[in-house]
Amino acid sequence: MRMSFVNPVEEIEMTKILVVDDDQSCRKLTARVLSINGYSPVSAANGLEALDALRREQIDLVLLDLMMPGMDGLTFMHEMREHPEWGNVPVLVLSGVADLDFAEKAEESGVQGYLVKSRYSVEELLSKVRQHLARKRPHEHSN
Repeated sequence: MRMSFVNPVEEIEMTKILVVDDDQSCRKLTARVLSINGYSPVSAANGLEALDALRREQIDLVLLDLMMPGMDGLTFMHEMREHPEWGNVPVLVLSGVADLDFAEKAEESGVQGYLVKSRYSVEELLSKVRQHLARKRPHEHSN
Protein backbone atom coordinates (compact mmCIF):
# COMPACT_ATOMS: atom_id res chain seq x y z
CA MET A 1 0.00 0.00 0.00
CA ARG A 2 1.35 3.41 -0.98
CA MET A 3 1.32 5.94 1.83
CA SER A 4 3.48 8.76 0.43
CA PHE A 5 0.46 10.99 -0.24
CA VAL A 6 -3.28 10.66 -0.38
CA ASN A 7 -5.27 12.36 -3.08
CA PRO A 8 -9.07 12.66 -2.76
CA VAL A 9 -9.72 9.59 -4.95
CA GLU A 10 -7.45 7.39 -2.80
CA GLU A 11 -9.12 8.74 0.34
CA ILE A 12 -12.56 7.75 -0.98
CA GLU A 13 -11.26 4.28 -1.93
CA MET A 14 -10.27 3.67 1.69
CA THR A 15 -13.82 4.46 2.79
CA LYS A 16 -15.70 1.25 3.61
CA ILE A 17 -19.47 1.31 3.45
CA LEU A 18 -21.45 -1.61 4.81
CA VAL A 19 -24.54 -2.36 2.68
CA VAL A 20 -27.06 -4.41 4.68
CA ASP A 21 -30.06 -5.67 2.71
CA ASP A 22 -31.72 -9.07 2.37
CA ASP A 23 -32.69 -8.28 -1.23
CA GLN A 24 -29.67 -9.48 -3.19
CA SER A 25 -30.41 -7.35 -6.25
CA CYS A 26 -30.76 -4.16 -4.15
CA ARG A 27 -27.59 -5.02 -2.23
CA LYS A 28 -25.61 -5.67 -5.41
CA LEU A 29 -26.91 -2.55 -7.15
CA THR A 30 -26.11 -0.32 -4.17
CA ALA A 31 -22.65 -1.88 -3.83
CA ARG A 32 -22.03 -1.37 -7.55
CA VAL A 33 -23.04 2.32 -7.38
CA LEU A 34 -20.73 2.82 -4.41
CA SER A 35 -17.87 0.99 -6.10
CA ILE A 36 -18.25 2.99 -9.33
CA ASN A 37 -18.03 6.15 -7.24
CA GLY A 38 -14.80 5.08 -5.56
CA TYR A 39 -16.05 3.65 -2.28
CA SER A 40 -15.26 0.20 -0.94
CA PRO A 41 -18.57 -1.61 -0.30
CA VAL A 42 -18.91 -4.50 2.13
CA SER A 43 -22.15 -6.51 1.82
CA ALA A 44 -24.34 -8.30 4.37
CA ALA A 45 -27.72 -9.99 3.88
CA ASN A 46 -29.03 -9.36 7.42
CA GLY A 47 -28.13 -7.94 10.81
CA LEU A 48 -26.16 -11.00 11.92
CA GLU A 49 -23.92 -10.85 8.84
CA ALA A 50 -23.58 -7.09 9.35
CA LEU A 51 -22.33 -7.57 12.92
CA ASP A 52 -19.77 -10.07 11.61
CA ALA A 53 -18.67 -7.52 9.01
CA LEU A 54 -18.24 -4.87 11.72
CA ARG A 55 -16.00 -7.27 13.63
CA ARG A 56 -13.83 -7.93 10.53
CA GLU A 57 -13.70 -4.53 8.85
CA GLN A 58 -13.29 -0.92 9.87
CA ILE A 59 -16.60 0.41 8.55
CA ASP A 60 -17.08 4.15 7.98
CA LEU A 61 -20.80 4.17 7.18
CA VAL A 62 -23.72 1.70 7.19
CA LEU A 63 -26.54 1.65 4.62
CA LEU A 64 -29.23 -0.38 6.34
CA ASP A 65 -32.47 -2.03 5.29
CA LEU A 66 -34.89 -2.52 8.19
CA MET A 67 -37.09 -5.46 7.20
CA MET A 68 -34.82 -8.53 7.07
CA PRO A 69 -34.99 -12.13 8.28
CA GLY A 70 -32.60 -13.41 10.93
CA MET A 71 -31.95 -10.03 12.51
CA ASP A 72 -33.85 -6.96 11.38
CA GLY A 73 -32.38 -3.49 11.05
CA LEU A 74 -33.67 -2.09 14.34
CA THR A 75 -32.28 -5.06 16.31
CA PHE A 76 -28.98 -4.64 14.45
CA MET A 77 -28.92 -0.94 15.39
CA HIS A 78 -29.46 -1.80 19.06
CA GLU A 79 -26.63 -4.37 18.99
CA MET A 80 -24.33 -2.04 17.05
CA ARG A 81 -24.84 0.88 19.43
CA GLU A 82 -23.98 -1.38 22.41
CA HIS A 83 -20.36 -1.61 21.16
CA PRO A 84 -18.28 1.52 21.84
CA GLU A 85 -16.07 0.94 18.79
CA TRP A 86 -19.10 1.02 16.46
CA GLY A 87 -21.28 3.47 18.36
CA ASN A 88 -20.32 6.50 16.29
CA VAL A 89 -20.53 4.89 12.86
CA PRO A 90 -23.22 6.78 10.92
CA VAL A 91 -26.20 4.74 9.67
CA LEU A 92 -28.50 5.64 6.80
CA VAL A 93 -31.64 3.58 6.37
CA LEU A 94 -32.61 2.48 2.86
CA SER A 95 -36.02 0.94 3.37
CA GLY A 96 -39.01 -0.01 1.31
CA VAL A 97 -41.21 1.04 4.23
CA ALA A 98 -42.56 4.59 3.91
CA ASP A 99 -44.16 4.64 7.36
CA LEU A 100 -43.58 7.67 9.62
CA ASP A 101 -43.86 5.62 12.83
CA PHE A 102 -41.26 3.20 11.50
CA ALA A 103 -38.98 6.10 10.50
CA GLU A 104 -39.33 7.61 13.99
CA LYS A 105 -38.38 4.28 15.60
CA ALA A 106 -35.32 4.14 13.35
CA GLU A 107 -34.31 7.69 14.30
CA GLU A 108 -34.77 6.90 18.00
CA SER A 109 -32.31 4.03 17.60
CA GLY A 110 -29.62 6.37 16.27
CA VAL A 111 -30.13 6.47 12.51
CA GLN A 112 -28.82 9.62 10.82
CA GLY A 113 -31.08 9.48 7.75
CA TYR A 114 -33.97 7.58 6.19
CA LEU A 115 -34.43 7.10 2.45
CA VAL A 116 -37.38 5.20 0.96
CA LYS A 117 -36.07 2.80 -1.70
CA SER A 118 -38.58 3.67 -4.41
CA ARG A 119 -38.22 7.42 -3.85
CA TYR A 120 -34.53 8.34 -3.88
CA SER A 121 -32.12 8.88 -6.75
CA VAL A 122 -28.52 7.71 -7.01
CA GLU A 123 -27.44 11.35 -6.73
CA GLU A 124 -29.43 11.78 -3.51
CA LEU A 125 -27.93 8.61 -2.04
CA LEU A 126 -24.38 9.68 -2.91
CA SER A 127 -25.03 13.16 -1.54
CA LYS A 128 -26.21 11.69 1.80
CA VAL A 129 -23.21 9.34 1.89
CA ARG A 130 -20.78 12.23 1.32
CA GLN A 131 -22.62 14.40 3.86
CA HIS A 132 -22.41 11.83 6.64
CA LEU A 133 -18.84 10.80 5.87
CA ALA A 134 -17.80 14.48 6.03
CA ARG A 135 -19.21 14.68 9.56
CA LYS A 136 -16.84 11.96 10.76
CA ARG A 137 -13.63 13.17 12.34
CA PRO A 138 -10.75 13.41 9.85
CA HIS A 139 -8.30 10.50 9.81
CA GLU A 140 -10.41 8.17 11.96
CA HIS A 141 -8.77 5.20 10.23
CA SER A 142 -6.48 3.74 12.85
CA ASN A 143 -5.48 0.65 10.85
